[in-house]
Amino acid sequence: LHVSLQEQVGNQSTIIEERTCDLQLAYESLKKANEELEVLDRAKLEFLSIISHEIRTPLNGIMGFTGLLKQQVEVPQLMQYIDYLEQSAKRLEAFSTKALLITELRSGYYKSNFQSINLGLMLKRIVANLEEEYRAKMFQIEFDEQFYLVFFNADANLLELCLEKLLDNAVRYSPHAGIVTVQSVSEDEVLKIMITDQGHG
Repeated sequence: LHVSLQEQVGNQSTIIEERTCDLQLAYESLKKANEELEVLDRAKLEFLSIISHEIRTPLNGIMGFTGLLKQQVEVPQLMQYIDYLEQSAKRLEAFSTKALLITELRSGYYKSNFQSINLGLMLKRIVANLEEEYRAKMFQIEFDEQFYLVFFNADANLLELCLEKLLDNAVRYSPHAGIVTVQSVSEDEVLKIMITDQGHG
């Protein structure tokens, strides 16, 4: 009986050692995979940083020359081509900026920069950009003049990206010549921004 108990204890110890070894191997495998993912994230961020910089350099030249051409060209059809070229360059520039921002957010490298923001001026800028992109839809974005009196601290890059995405979505799914409204409600020092469109859903 004594020998049998010793054998059972010995077997259990062996099983525990084997399981401990398996867990250690699994841990090391997960640790290695996590380190590889971190390396990939850093590489992706560096790649997008390089791409963003390389895109902006020629874009600055394109936008500079389109500005000069608009001052000298008087043929309406040519002016239209220049406008399309300028809009495309601006969209490409905005894309590179947003791609880099989203990558920094996902990888945890983004550093928030809080500052005083005038909501009316921000909305005016976003609406102007959307009007260029969706001019054929003849939509309207309406927001109260009171927005120009609204100042608060926030990260301008993140807030503008958020509002632009919401308004872009509202315009995209609005009917032709539809109306998108932006309203605000202040409750207990919390500002709520509501965007409403006439699309389905």
